[in-house]
Amino acid sequence: MERWIEIPIEKLKPAPWNYKTDDEQKTKKLKENIRKNGQIENLIVREMNGYYEVVNGNHRLRPLKELGYKSVICYNLGRISEKTAQRIAIETNETKFEPDNIKLAKLISEIANEHSITELEATLPYSAKEISHMIQALEFDWESFNVPELQIEEKDDAKKILRVDNDQYDRIMEIAREKEGLKAIQIKVVQKIILNTKQKELFNKTLDFVKKQHNLKQAEALEYICRFYLNNNSN
Repeated sequence: MERWIEIPIEKLKPAPWNYKTDDEQKTKKLKENIRKNGQIENLIVREMNGYYEVVNGNHRLRPLKELGYKSVICYNLGRISEKTAQRIAIETNETKFEPDNIKLAKLISEIANEHSITELEATLPYSAKEISHMIQALEFDWESFNVPELQIEEKDDAKKILRVDNDQYDRIMEIAREKEGLKAIQIKVVQKIILNTKQKELFNKTLDFVKKQHNLKQAEALEYICRFYLNNNSN
């Protein structure tokens, strides 16, 4: 059996069990992709009685028809069961790798040097705003955002202040214990807490009250609240 075949488009039918959701905006982009690049992705089909059912590529079928394609290059799975076809659909659709967002942003930024954001928006799976944000992300100093271990050092008896997460805190303190000549390190640990609207209002109201009452900075006020609670509730 020949696997790669060119099939008249009227003999291709979408799978009634296709689980992918419809999205008119993405369909429009897909159509522009095919208009620009041609049919560079094949459809995967299985043989039925007098027609072929599309296993992978259901959303490409409509743009191909609208663009006037008379025939489509397909990979023919032959006469396989519906369950086998469904499994292959999931395997080929969902076995994908996540992008490195910084590398992706760099590529898009380079492409944007030759094409306008409006032009890119027409065929890329991103809005103009998302494309702009990716380009702007490259302007952020990611290296200084991470806290290298080499930043831990004593300079003129001054305290080195590092903003770190919990994992970095543990790693830094382990190095600090081993590093000779290190007299003092002040660590500010970044702790992210997700609050709902009511919790956020209560948190901010309490924090502002303590700050004003005791003339404290935000972190000091939070420490005061924690110590106050522990002191009054310890056994």
